Amino acid sequence: MSSLKSRQDALDWDEVQSLAKALSGRKIAALFDIPAKTMSRWLLARGIATNDGAKLKDVDAIAKMYESGMTTTAIAEHTGATASCVSQKLRAHGVTMRPSGQNLGKKMPPSAGAKISAFRRGNFTGDSNPNWRGGKGPKDQKARCSYQSKEWSKAVRERDSHTCQKCGTTQGKLHAHHLKPWKHHPELRFDVDNGLTVCQPCHQALHNFRFPWLNGESGTSAERPERAKI
Repeated sequence: MSSLKSRQDALDWDEVQSLAKALSGRKIAALFDIPAKTMSRWLLARGIATNDGAKLKDVDAIAKMYESGMTTTAIAEHTGATASCVSQKLRAHGVTMRPSGQNLGKKMPPSAGAKISAFRRGNFTGDSNPNWRGGKGPKDQKARCSYQSKEWSKAVRERDSHTCQKCGTTQGKLHAHHLKPWKHHPELRFDVDNGLTVCQPCHQALHNFRFPWLNGESGTSAERPERAKI
């Protein structure tokens, strides 16, 4: 805390005020290597208005994001503004804000999850996603992480009543396993009949090696064989 205080005092606030005419609070924070929320508090305390508002001109769209269940932090990441600026815009627009932390520890109802999913499907794809990096990355990795792949996995698990078809458990995280391998049968990758619902231990046993990321180990690919001790 004292370190941040000393950095706050060391800032040239005339320069910061000048930057605020063209930049968002998040970008100013990045320039000085200060956490965005911290910089937002400092700017607010000094009455310095940033250019965040320019990113939030379509307040109706921002309100729809919030009403779909997104947090102000998620909206800020999507728009490039700060969470506090998003909150101010929503309040000025007459949107009733949810109490902070009201959903901590609570399971989201299926209807709310479906609503958020439907909104993100149309607004967080391609360069509209804050994690977009210009479409770079292996084609196979992008296919595995695609919406189509996730829908296939969901369809397989629903067909099998969310039950492991090997050991019968319904507990823990369940996977959709390709009966005919993804790598060798691209034409069957999204064929539900080529899928089988299995639990994590059974999935590893089927492949006859461990998945490193499930055991807190380094490595991100199941293609790196490390023989299972199951």
